[in-house]
Amino acid sequence: MKILFISVNALLVVLFALAQYCIFKFSPNVRARFGVILTVVFVLYLVLIAAVSIHAVWMRNFAALPLIIFLVIPFLIGKKASYETLSLWSNVQLAAFGGSLIYCLFLV
Repeated sequence: MKILFISVNALLVVLFALAQYCIFKFSPNVRARFGVILTVVFVLYLVLIAAVSIHAVWMRNFAALPLIIFLVIPFLIGKKASYETLSLWSNVQLAAFGGSLIYCLFLV
């Protein structure tokens, strides 16, 4: 399950970076499809964080519990972001995804 989480997390980091820096050059149709793909991967990321955390508690591996923080961070950033500060908070979000990837790599 951790390998699946790591691969989904790496995919999310790449897709989010593409969305932030490259996707605005394409047509609206491509951007809409990309947004759907990004949403599906993000939901899968959240489900896998919850599953890995529950599995860690079940197996008495409490080192994986800080992953729950990464379950909450996207919603806190979404609450804090505004149109004027979107670039800043997008970079913070990308750093949070990268941080959860690095943390999970150390767990394996």
